[in-house]
This record gives sequence, C-alpha cells and structure tokens, in this order.
Amino acid sequence: MSEKFSTVADLLGDPARWCQGEYAIDDVGIRTTPRGDRAAKWCLVGAVEVIYGYRTPEAEAALSRLRSAIGGKHFLQWWNDAKGRRHSEVVEACKNASV
Repeated sequence: MSEKFSTVADLLGDPARWCQGEYAIDDVGIRTTPRGDRAAKWCLVGAVEVIYGYRTPEAEAALSRLRSAIGGKHFLQWWNDAKGRRHSEVVEACKNASV
C-alpha cells in the first residue's frame, strides 16, 4: 500500500478497498496479511490492524469502540462478513466509533 491513511474510515472509505471473508486480500483476491505490501483490500478488523497495529492497546481500544458502535452483540468479523452487509454500513460504524 503506497497511500497513507490516518483512520480506518479513510482506509475503507473507497468500496474498492473493502473486502469480506478475509482480513486482507491482494489485487487478484488472494489472502495476504493486512500490513503486507500486497494488501489492497481489508475487512474491518484488518483495517484496524493497518491503522493501529497488531494487538496494540490502541487497536484494542478501537475494536472496543467499534463493537459498541455496532451494538456490542457481534464479533466484528461476523458483522463485517454478514451476507448483505453494505460498505456504507462499515464506514458509518467507523465514523461513529471515531476510528
């Protein structure tokens, strides 16, 4: 990823950078690591790792705020990957959680 983003909402702001079913995928749809050079699309949790790091206190706080933003009843991965989930809902949750 050559662009730098300051928030999860910015990173996922373009629907072309969001994915479901994997933490991150490359341009041809092959799974990769969220912070890897090949990553081109991210799920909600993968995007948190890109912005806040892997299991850092900041990442845990961001994940907690996101859980609250979606009602606190779901695993974020399941919520992101739910059939019918819209990109706009994911970005809205990011903005509501200030991530």
